[in-house]
Amino acid sequence: MDGLLVKYLLGEASAEERETVTRWCALDAANRKYFDDFRLLWDTGRALAPELRADPEAAWERFVERRTAPGAGRRASGPRQSASQPGDALPARRVLLRWMVAAAMVLLLGGAATWWWLSRPLVLDAPTAALTATLPDGSSVTLNAHSTLRYKDRAVTLEGEGFFTIAPDAYKPFVVHAGNATIQVLGTSFNVRTRDSAVAVVVETGRVAVSLGADRQVISAGERVQADEKGLLKWASSDELYQYYRTRLFVCRATPLGELLRTVSEAYNVPILLVPPDTDTKPLTGTYRFGSLDSLLNVVTQTLGLTWTRNGKEVVIR
Repeated sequence: MDGLLVKYLLGEASAEERETVTRWCALDAANRKYFDDFRLLWDTGRALAPELRADPEAAWERFVERRTAPGAGRRASGPRQSASQPGDALPARRVLLRWMVAAAMVLLLGGAATWWWLSRPLVLDAPTAALTATLPDGSSVTLNAHSTLRYKDRAVTLEGEGFFTIAPDAYKPFVVHAGNATIQVLGTSFNVRTRDSAVAVVVETGRVAVSLGADRQVISAGERVQADEKGLLKWASSDELYQYYRTRLFVCRATPLGELLRTVSEAYNVPILLVPPDTDTKPLTGTYRFGSLDSLLNVVTQTLGLTWTRNGKEVVIR
């Protein structure tokens, strides 16, 4: 989002991009404050720009010229020269002093701005389609449709589903709050999904710690954990279905049909009924594009010797 805001403030955003910024600001009060603070930093930076264009080397040369000018450093026999006369180095010193003070102020303001920038709150919402964004700390997230994320100081609250790639920081772990579960990481990539009262975490790289009350599990790449009212359950998993909203592919590796259909139902926001229910466990291996629902259902049902029909808005597979 930051890149789009920069284009907006530069006046280089298209009409569609300006509309996107306007809608995003209207979505949440935190977004509006984020934009206002962003613009304040932007305007402050532009105001400081003339000071930053000062040339310290030129100031030094002027200082040297005055120090080496005839009469410089000699005690005058007549009345004292005023500070504005060439033989006095005071103006050059003032120039250098002003430059040093300005540089120090820029460094102090820059440090404060950096601290504020990294800790500022942010709200991301993906109401109808997946959304990818870079968080203030440099981490990135892809939100699935119908998901919302609230970020502040390397801690997020997630509603829905998101895939995270975390910027390492040994002194400040990244924390995700999802449902009743808490996921803590130092630097890794992982997927978090909340569905009803359950939270599922799949680790793609690195390790994460998942906590639910007093229970805690550490999971590594190729493992997943589910947190629900029964506690934490961890197991090895080669499932790649969770990637579909990032890769636009449904990848099945001996995946039970029921699991695929639940994911497809969620992706297309279409209820799917499987009759008879015992076909739920039929394994399926293949890769299917996240495109036309009809095409996807045709391929899947033909592969397993099944058929499908529509009953109003519902899809029925037999």
